[in-house]
Amino acid sequence: MLCLERKNFCDFDEIYKDMKEQFPAAELKSFSDFKKLFSKENYRLYIAKDDTKTVGYTVVYCSEEEKFLWLDYVAVKKAFQSGGYGKKIFSELQRTFSTYKGIYAEIEKPDTKNPDTIRRINFYTKLGAKKLECRYFYPNNGGGLEMDLYFIPFSKNNPESEFTKAVIKKVFSDIHQNVRELQKIMDKMNL
Repeated sequence: MLCLERKNFCDFDEIYKDMKEQFPAAELKSFSDFKKLFSKENYRLYIAKDDTKTVGYTVVYCSEEEKFLWLDYVAVKKAFQSGGYGKKIFSELQRTFSTYKGIYAEIEKPDTKNPDTIRRINFYTKLGAKKLECRYFYPNNGGGLEMDLYFIPFSKNNPESEFTKAVIKKVFSDIHQNVRELQKIMDKMNL
């Protein structure tokens, strides 16, 4: 049975090694940025365990006030991929944060030359994720990476667009404050 165990920065070394293999450099924060973020209560690392095996992990930003999760990273370790663990991680997030409205997820745009992009979109769609109607850029020091923003509701409704704009501003100011020209990226999104 899969469970999520909350961990702290001292447990992050092995996870960061895996992240460098699984995430593009343009989407990955530096190790020192993670260290700063994990010192905050609302930025959390969870290890996905199946019995004694670590099969994956997720990093989320939690807003107790507004009751939303922002998925910063999620991955199943390569040895355990295609075993249903991704879906189980999201089921555990929903169980753990059952009083929340749902999860925001940044997903790369579909690219027919890269079938993994289509596979990921299909995965999130099967989880009930809905693409939000907004222009979105993942903040990085390259001027921002254009992506799509999705929402996985824990109840029936997607968030209103004004709520989503406020969420993006809050998340950016809390977890992307190290990005040069963050305001220019936000301006591209009309925030």
